[in-house]
Amino acid sequence: MPDGSEGPTAAEIMTAEVVTIGPNATLAEAADVFAEKGHHALPVVDADGRLVGMLTDEDLVATEAKVHMPTMINLGAFGEFPWPGAMEKLKHELEAISASRVEQLMDRDFVSVGPDATIEAIATTMRDRDVSHVPVVENGELLGIVARADLIRHIADTT
Repeated sequence: MPDGSEGPTAAEIMTAEVVTIGPNATLAEAADVFAEKGHHALPVVDADGRLVGMLTDEDLVATEAKVHMPTMINLGAFGEFPWPGAMEKLKHELEAISASRVEQLMDRDFVSVGPDATIEAIATTMRDRDVSHVPVVENGELLGIVARADLIRHIADTT
């Protein structure tokens, strides 16, 4: 910020009333929540209210999409090898197709921030991790979520 202050924190711009889903919910139930609420990401919380994963509308779309075979690199006499990351993508696509419950499809390697995270840190995390929603967590408890729309709203309000 121009005045040297760090600016607002995640706690100040997050959406505190977060729609969540449980890990045992079916993908059909998740699709209903996405359609009804118009959200693009759902934090997955266990029975104790602890954040255990993130589910995005893109994850659900992947369950319906055509599987892409991995791109292969031809190294002549050395043979053909999969493009780096291609096998991981294929594995994820196959898992998505066979998933019937949220816990089978959710991202367990999600990124989160604490309530004191700066806007800059959140924006950098979103860009670097290619995510549009970042849960705000303290001691494993979901406090809220910051979406790209929250950042855009903050930018619009301050410029």
